[in-house]
Amino acid sequence: MTVRNLPFWVSAWLFISGIICTIDALFVILRPHTLPGGKWNHIVQPYNLYLQVDLRYSDLTDTFVKGISLMNLVEVFLNYVVLAIHISGKSGLSVLLAFMVSTMTFSKTVLYFLVSTSLCNGEHFVNHSDWRKTVLLYIIPNGFWIVIPFFCMVATGSILVHSMESGQLPKEKKKSQNHFIYSHDLNPLTPKISLTLRDHFIESGPRSNMAGRILPFWVAVWLVISSIVVTIDALFVLLRPHTLPDGKWNFLFEPYNIFIEVDPRYKDLKDTFVIGQSFMNLLEMCLNIVILTMQNSSKDGLAVLLAFMVSTMTLSKTVFYFLVSSKLCSGHHFLSHNDWKTLVFLFIVPNGIWIVLPLLCMVATGQIMIDHMRNGQPSEEKHLKSHMNLVEMCLNVISLIMYNRGKVGLSVLVAFMVSTMTFSKTVFYFLVSSELCGGQHFVNHNDWKSAVFLYIIPNGIWILVPFLCMVTLGNIIVDCAGNGQPTGKKTKSY
Repeated sequence: MTVRNLPFWVSAWLFISGIICTIDALFVILRPHTLPGGKWNHIVQPYNLYLQVDLRYSDLTDTFVKGISLMNLVEVFLNYVVLAIHISGKSGLSVLLAFMVSTMTFSKTVLYFLVSTSLCNGEHFVNHSDWRKTVLLYIIPNGFWIVIPFFCMVATGSILVHSMESGQLPKEKKKSQNHFIYSHDLNPLTPKISLTLRDHFIESGPRSNMAGRILPFWVAVWLVISSIVVTIDALFVLLRPHTLPDGKWNFLFEPYNIFIEVDPRYKDLKDTFVIGQSFMNLLEMCLNIVILTMQNSSKDGLAVLLAFMVSTMTLSKTVFYFLVSSKLCSGHHFLSHNDWKTLVFLFIVPNGIWIVLPLLCMVATGQIMIDHMRNGQPSEEKHLKSHMNLVEMCLNVISLIMYNRGKVGLSVLVAFMVSTMTFSKTVFYFLVSSELCGGQHFVNHNDWKSAVFLYIIPNGIWILVPFLCMVTLGNIIVDCAGNGQPTGKKTKSY
């Protein structure tokens, strides 16, 4: 099967969007120098008009706009990664990443509109005194970043679904399946059962091509669990003040009495981001239900694509949530009152799950789509695993730099995080090569000695050692939280 290339108009959009989003991000990040009267305002004069409509852009304390700008830079980087991969001839991966970055842009812009509406108590952020200015300077320009990314998602998504529905199974799996289906020809004693199985596979159309590569079971389980948790979270926020302490429904949400002291935004009825995030949670919950329904109705290709999409939305939204609570966006005051033990175990770990698991879901579903675009064959270079390795390498370097600069606490935290990523990635690597995920054909188990000494032990080191690092670093973090001082010679502040 020939993989269709990334459409030219999608490539052009990614290039143009990258330029515009870079300018927009720099305008926000370089304030007040880019505001009227600033030394660089002459370079970005068109924003003087936009500031009259979108009041957030002139507010230097608005953490939401700063977070959006940083996410813009991430998307710009990904846009040009997609173009570079496309130029290098890796059509399948470029289509997948184009779908991913378009999903990120689409969901981020929908959230941006949401938090400026009466639904999120944010209508005061937009100047509605002149409806023509509102339409021409706010709705239409920002609307482009909903409409065009949506069409990009449709275009690239259709390529991915088509590749899965017309793709082939790996040769070994196809051979074993054919042997099973046609076994009635070899064994005349069981013609009826085997003929029924053969008719089922032949008449099932596209599903016969995907019989060995459906949505992984653990991904489906995560979507169910995630849907339940985010629905509870969204209801807590949207039903305030009744869900807050002393409210008539607070008894249903008692664990949140602890969390609202950790993250006070959850009890701030005027915080537009938390409300907007809750609506996005409900959207993701609905998509999860659609995915599970499609999976059960044999629409495997679309189910895998939507699982990748909703995991991308969840990941980017959670990363954004961490960003607006950080010093980068001047939002550290939201969490600065917490000690390290509280911050790690009641904020970072619970919310971090919605980064790690969606990322693993993206890798799992993305690998399925890439494999089908390669006629069911695993990637020779293991591109996705290699990209994760590069991310971990960068984090390792950052951890060492922080340690050398005296930021012992942050270096320990980053090292703990990267060890967790390495551990979970390697466990995932073993899982996708096992019978649980239908990937046992990737590893030759005919010679158990080769399997043990050339596959299990070398890769197992990247489970055992990161696990020991996690235990060691976890103890350091807990000790620091209890004593108020980091362990080690350097005792500078975190």
